[in-house]
Amino acid sequence: MENTIENAEKFWLEFKPNANNIVQMLVEYANLIDKTKQVIPYQLCPKCHGDGNLLRFNSPALLGTMSTAICDVCVGDKIIPMYIEEKQKMKVLTDARDNKTYPTYTIGKQTWMAANLAFKVPTGCWAYDNDEANVAQYGYLYNWDAAKAACPKGWHLPTDEEWQQLMDFLDENAGRKLINGDFKALPGGCRSTDGSFYSVSGYGLWWTATEYGASNAWYRGLDYSYAAVYRGYYIKAYGFSVRCLKD
Repeated sequence: MENTIENAEKFWLEFKPNANNIVQMLVEYANLIDKTKQVIPYQLCPKCHGDGNLLRFNSPALLGTMSTAICDVCVGDKIIPMYIEEKQKMKVLTDARDNKTYPTYTIGKQTWMAANLAFKVPTGCWAYDNDEANVAQYGYLYNWDAAKAACPKGWHLPTDEEWQQLMDFLDENAGRKLINGDFKALPGGCRSTDGSFYSVSGYGLWWTATEYGASNAWYRGLDYSYAAVYRGYYIKAYGFSVRCLKD
């Protein structure tokens, strides 16, 4: 298989679908574009039901579907083309303010940072447990005023409406897709107004730019135990994570 898929949004595979070569080819392809290396489910050919004669693959690891095809026993030497949508290729953003780098992905019509922001602003910004060693993985926690101004030039703190656009695009199982997909949600926990820190590795909480009254703002949360996404509002003085969205 030629390694040309990195520059293509759509890709066709052509092969004789039999149990020995199709599985290996698709596993290699899935590993190339998705490091989760999930097991690729398949169905037997409904025409002959031959042992190992494969019909269709449909896996989160491929982020696409393959067209229906009967097995090589039924079609003889005919080559069956199967179509896959390639997973979005990662790009890298370098923050000119501190030269830190962030992976970015286009998800639907939006381009998101695929890591929590780790730019240290003068006030309203904390490392979890006040330990700078946590910043490399989880980024900083920001109060709402700091979060509004923390993103680099050309990027911004997303509004509640822009977060909803992401949720609508991800649709079913959005929480699992946030964790395992291109967004790569990281559970940075939070900081309360009394200086206590909570829930790192268990919950991710991200500010939106949308206020709820004078003292509160909307946020999005993710419970890692259940891959459950929720929407709420909270006191602006709390420290939550930030994901930046491209202008």
